[in-house]
Amino acid sequence: MKIAGGTACATMLTVGALYIQTAPTPQFLNLTERSKIGFVNHSSHTSHKYLPETMVGGVAMFDYNNDGLLDLFFVNGAELKDPMSASILPDKSNPKYWNRLYRNNGDGTFTDVTEKAGLKGEGYGMGVAAADYDNDGFTDLYVTAVGRNTLYHNNGDGTFTDVTKSASVQAGGWSAGAMFVDYDRDGLLDLFVSRYLTWDFSKDIFCGQTKPGFRAYCHPDQFPPIGHLLFHNEGHGRFRDVSEESGIAKSPGKGLGVAFNDYDRDGWPDILVANDSVAQQLFHNLKNGN
Repeated sequence: MKIAGGTACATMLTVGALYIQTAPTPQFLNLTERSKIGFVNHSSHTSHKYLPETMVGGVAMFDYNNDGLLDLFFVNGAELKDPMSASILPDKSNPKYWNRLYRNNGDGTFTDVTEKAGLKGEGYGMGVAAADYDNDGFTDLYVTAVGRNTLYHNNGDGTFTDVTKSASVQAGGWSAGAMFVDYDRDGLLDLFVSRYLTWDFSKDIFCGQTKPGFRAYCHPDQFPPIGHLLFHNEGHGRFRDVSEESGIAKSPGKGLGVAFNDYDRDGWPDILVANDSVAQQLFHNLKNGN
């Protein structure tokens, strides 16, 4: 048997008069160079040791042009000044800091279509979620970042439009993970955002030894937790922040990853947040919006 150019080996075990064939061992080959995916994540390390420099960007696999092939979207960082001032934001103008969309050509190769798609992005990126939030048949993107998140509407012609403001999902703070989930089962995908810390460039503190060259990245324990966000899909391309009324904001954390499933099999999706340096959080869906 051949798998992606490699060989799968099956093992035959003899137990008495019985012959048991074990599952073949999967073989993997590194096809990055052949695929023409040249993405490199840039976290813009500085001597100031800003905490976001320790993070890497997210990635999504989704079929943005409905051709039956999974495409790739990578989230990137941004250029940071050393030191940053409150009036200077992370700079994404240099192409090496752009987020990247690669179209699957169907022959094992990908084409960078970032500029055409309008997905260069802004700010210091963190995570991404992909889903068709408006039920128009095309998958949209939500990108989290330090400061402001971005919702990109898929126009169905290979391009995306930033609809963050009109959709009211800017969020704010340091957002990390995100996912679309229909938590109230009304047929519209809602949006959950896990936030990391109460931190921004103006609140940065000094950690490490107070002598040249010995500054260190701060431990997350140095910063307070922050509430996560839940946006209810109101239809017609708009969302409403229900973080407080749903009870989500009452349990702040230091969220990174997020997942959903119906863990108690009551027919309603529940939410799990993977936190950093504090206990994980499991939010049980009470079936009434809370």
